[in-house]
Amino acid sequence: MTRQIITGILCLLVFFATTISTVAEDEKKKTYTIQIAVLLDTSNSMDGLIHQAKTQLWNIVNELATAKKNGVIPQLQVALYEYGNDSLSAENGYVRRVLPLTTDLDKVSEELFALKTNGGTEYCGWVIDKAVKELKWSESDKDFKAIYIAGNESFAQMPGGNTRVSINLYSRNQNRNNVQQQAQQQIQVQKVPNVPNNPPQNNVAKNVEKSEKPEKLKDIDYRVSCKKAISKGIVVNTIHCGDYQTGINGKWRDGATLADGIYMNIDQNRKVIDIKAPQDKKILELNQKLNSTYIAYGSGGSKGKERQMMQDKMAKKSSYSGNIQRAMSKASVHYRNTAWDLVDANREGKLDLEKVKTEDLPEEMRKMTIEERKAYVDSLLKKRTEIQKTIKTLMDARKKYVAEKMREQSGGKDTLETAITKTLHEQLQKKDYTFDKK
Repeated sequence: MTRQIITGILCLLVFFATTISTVAEDEKKKTYTIQIAVLLDTSNSMDGLIHQAKTQLWNIVNELATAKKNGVIPQLQVALYEYGNDSLSAENGYVRRVLPLTTDLDKVSEELFALKTNGGTEYCGWVIDKAVKELKWSESDKDFKAIYIAGNESFAQMPGGNTRVSINLYSRNQNRNNVQQQAQQQIQVQKVPNVPNNPPQNNVAKNVEKSEKPEKLKDIDYRVSCKKAISKGIVVNTIHCGDYQTGINGKWRDGATLADGIYMNIDQNRKVIDIKAPQDKKILELNQKLNSTYIAYGSGGSKGKERQMMQDKMAKKSSYSGNIQRAMSKASVHYRNTAWDLVDANREGKLDLEKVKTEDLPEEMRKMTIEERKAYVDSLLKKRTEIQKTIKTLMDARKKYVAEKMREQSGGKDTLETAITKTLHEQLQKKDYTFDKK
């Protein structure tokens, strides 16, 4: 009997040891994701905010380049929404999803440069509700999920004039007359003081009828949408473009508090000081060499390559520092182009070189044998890796130089970049992500 007990215990020990080993091994192999949705107010007064967003995107990417969890470098996904623009559909709350969560940072840059400001009817609760519902957020609590919303009007604005509206669920199949009659019976109104720039109250039913989402007007109350976000593990960080106390009065801090986020204020019109560093010329030269290692393939290859080159031009045109930051970002792990670049796609196992159709290859590769194609792609990967390594070394030296120069400059209000990077460091560290020491 004793022998059987000992045997049983030994079997259990082996089982648990194997299980623990397997879990540890799985943890090592696990991939992690950083998901960030950027919600920008594109009303008339926000030209400065949009300029900061498109010129400082690459600074933010570079800040995330050294983030790791359990020694694993996470994948970066970025989504983009615009709201508060009168050119957009009133029925959809003047909200537009510009991009879903994507790893294509060139596409993000392209869309940022395409944003135009106009008018201004801003529903923060509505755009947050859409971002929570529409985007493919990770279900893992190991991943980091955050919304960054920036604007300058009241965070509490709702359709219906200076009112706080709560409304029961309407059938989307009802005609407008039925909806308007039902709305008159079911809308409960509570006055909210000093909420400017809202459309007339008779637009309430119209917005409910034609907008597929939200189904309830209460869903677009910022208090509801922020709570809904954090219930799914999505923190909401709010950035008020203007005075700190004015933002608090306008409920921007309240929105962040409800979703475990951080409230910040920035000067959206602040001119960012461009600091030139000794490493810049070499970094830009290496960027040109880096571009030569990309091989466009497939139906979207030429468009992807054109986008890459165009975003280089746009970065150079927009600001000096933005140009340098983009070049450095292209040396980071987050700059990936598996959808159109043969080297990235092959490295990440997205395709089999032996199965790629000849017509999908660039002209210079079509007459190559399979072995020659593999050798060619491998040689470009090696060249790219060496260039990126050199850029990273220059980047580290440049950061130290710029940091020293920044200390010599007089302080000022935060920009969009500094607001986002500060919170990213703090919130990612709470999720057990680490950053390389500078």
